Amino acid sequence: PVGVCSPCPAGRYGQGGRQGCTICASGTYSYDEAEECERCPQGKYISDNSANVASHAGVASCQECVGEATECVHSLWNGDSGCKSCNSCVAGKFYNGAHECEVCEEGKYTDQPAQTQCIRC
Repeated sequence: PVGVCSPCPAGRYGQGGRQGCTICASGTYSYDEAEECERCPQGKYISDNSANVASHAGVASCQECVGEATECVHSLWNGDSGCKSCNSCVAGKFYNGAHECEVCEEGKYTDQPAQTQCIRC
């Protein structure tokens, strides 16, 4: 109906309504009414390059990696280009062990990628 803002459907993200919805990027998925997409869990992937919205509808859309390395050590899983894909944290951030890169706290730094802790200045 005219004047009614519709939320984004599964596989898309955004504000809905006039702002519209965007299909999730490769390696990510969403559920209904999502404002952002989530990455596939480690060991799973979506590699359709944002071509088919149904391919991004919920975590069940993420496909299992079979017979390939699926564990990222001190780095982030990147489920958008198949199964052998890990991204290191960039310099200035460290891998926190929970599959996230965090900015070093004030007074500490990393000067190289793929670090698991920050060092004092």
